[in-house]
Amino acid sequence: KIMTERFSFDCPTVSYELKNLPQSEQELKEMNGHKFAESVCEVMGWQANPKKSGDGGIDGWGPNKEPVQVKNHSKSAAGRPDMQKFFGALAKEKKKKGFFVAWEFSKDAMEFLAEMKSEHKVEIVPLKCSEVFGALLLDGTESTKIEKLYIERRPKNWVEDASASEHKLVLDKAKSAKKKTGKGRGKEASSN
Repeated sequence: KIMTERFSFDCPTVSYELKNLPQSEQELKEMNGHKFAESVCEVMGWQANPKKSGDGGIDGWGPNKEPVQVKNHSKSAAGRPDMQKFFGALAKEKKKKGFFVAWEFSKDAMEFLAEMKSEHKVEIVPLKCSEVFGALLLDGTESTKIEKLYIERRPKNWVEDASASEHKLVLDKAKSAKKKTGKGRGKEASSN
């Protein structure tokens, strides 16, 4: 959070995107499905599928060009129907291995994966989002602690030179100026 404000404050005309910052599970679950799939692929070092629709059920490709499917079901586990669709996508691509990423997997989904491996020699590797994001995934208490530290340790000159509302006004003006000028060097900041 402080990095975002610092970039906006110090470089209002430079275009940037912060990536791979620790986030809570809730923040990730609220993310757009395509953006979430891109984040998973980026964290894993996989190639994301540039197609947003008509992708044939393939969100990306693993290290050996294995198809990847990513589901960001916020309220339910990935189930048997999800696995069946991905199995169909693998068959269409003539692949015997793929990766399926989700927050949770139902018992039926896991049974289907075992059946496909036994009967068809097709391996669908289930990966939980918690395994993918690892240390980048904050739990609720960590998120609260970080927010508290952020407020406590915010640079003093930001607080002394401007009240919180004035600081927000400065940030809004910087963002507005960036949009109006259309300037930006397309720089990207990353935290690993």
